Amino acid sequence: MNVIDKINFLLKEKGIAKKEFADKLPELEPILKAAGETPSEQTIYRYLNESRKLKVELIPYIAEVLRDERAISRLMF
Repeated sequence: MNVIDKINFLLKEKGIAKKEFADKLPELEPILKAAGETPSEQTIYRYLNESRKLKVELIPYIAEVLRDERAISRLMF
């Protein structure tokens, strides 16, 4: 199971819709190092659908959206 599979599993487990997740993540204002800006809703959907590679700097923000301090360790292992 890869990181995106685990994120999608946790979203389903917590009853968070992808739309809700894609709305909440930009509210935390994560800045991507390469682009220097917050990812768009469309980009977040692409991460969740694995059509784009997930940027590692987003993992702490994803864990915050999931509201679970153990989420980072679950995502990585």
